[in-house]
Amino acid sequence: MKTRREFLTVLTPLAFGTAIFADEAKRPTVIEPLSPLGLETLFLTWANDPLRTMRIQWISAALQKPNPIDLFYQKKNESTWIKISSSSHPFGSIEHWVNRVDLSSLTPGTDYRFRVANQPEVFQFKTAPEKLEQPLCFAEGGDIGTDPLTVIPLHQMAASWEPLFGLVVGDLSYSNGLDVYTELRFYKLWSAQMRGSGNRLIPMVAGIGNHEVQGGYQKTRAEAPFFYALFEGLFKGSGAYGTLDFGTYLSIILLDSRHTCEVELQTEWLRATLAKRAQVTHRFVAYHVPAYPSVRKFDEPISVAIRKQWVPILETAGIKIVFEHHDHAFKRSKKLINGQESPVGVTYVGDGAWGRPARPIRAQDASDGLLKRESSMNVWKVTLTDSNIDLLASNEKGEELDHFVVSRGSILR
Repeated sequence: MKTRREFLTVLTPLAFGTAIFADEAKRPTVIEPLSPLGLETLFLTWANDPLRTMRIQWISAALQKPNPIDLFYQKKNESTWIKISSSSHPFGSIEHWVNRVDLSSLTPGTDYRFRVANQPEVFQFKTAPEKLEQPLCFAEGGDIGTDPLTVIPLHQMAASWEPLFGLVVGDLSYSNGLDVYTELRFYKLWSAQMRGSGNRLIPMVAGIGNHEVQGGYQKTRAEAPFFYALFEGLFKGSGAYGTLDFGTYLSIILLDSRHTCEVELQTEWLRATLAKRAQVTHRFVAYHVPAYPSVRKFDEPISVAIRKQWVPILETAGIKIVFEHHDHAFKRSKKLINGQESPVGVTYVGDGAWGRPARPIRAQDASDGLLKRESSMNVWKVTLTDSNIDLLASNEKGEELDHFVVSRGSILR
């Protein structure tokens, strides 16, 4: 009997149309035809209110704008199907299209079913609860890529947690905003693997990284065409910074680490946003380039700018956990205030590698603020209750890298 890795090695050229490349920047472009509807790229996200809305999207290929497609949905235990038609807009070019259905006026904390056109497969999704009365789990990470040998085990592990959603902050596919077929491979993998029980599609909440952008840094929204074609709903300003609010119990604040907006231009927005949500039970801040890197140099210009512009605001606002990425390693910082360990400080966790090969970590430095670091792929399981945040990091083998619990006031273990 073949091992899982041997099986995937055989499967990969057939299912994904290319060999495995350690450096996906060198992977040749391979044209992988989509099915007529393109439903193999089907995935969910939110543009606003996760309690009462759901955005359903998939990508199709055509030389002209596709006609509207009917989608049918219902509450899981009801018999009547409600029909709604899709809209469409270009996905980076006029040869590929985003098909979108926005559902609204949904019931919080409810299971729904849906199907597309006359296709037989029935999918499920779940709206966020109105209150945090039961533990709520989400998966978190960044730097994924499209290598099935590494991505599939991590996706399957994350899906087994039955998370309400996956938070992926930067470097999703590594298309650099240019290679549409790399983008398609990424969404095919997410759609196929990020499913909970009952064929429930796990929504993706996405932030921007350098590999979403043509040129990586200090560019415009137009130079990240795939990312903004799918996720523009959360980002109303000049860059990819915005907030997703889950009632009054959870807010996720996404920032743009100098990819399509300067760090300095988001500072006052961040201050006002956190102040407005001071009474929210759990607030998380997430961005791509780390303030406290585990691999790159501590004095990298973007890291320095974040520590100068954003970190003092996070500390003053009482933020407990910040998600950072980009370095392709695992880390957890000490609880930090002004770069020094403090019982009321901010903990920075990450550093990406939800599918990308791990990099060698930088030599340990007592002044860099890090408590733990390891050259390892990782995904975080974040479980919320009314009083605690439980954080568990695992590698691609399902082995525990870290586990700690944060109350509103302190780390419990």
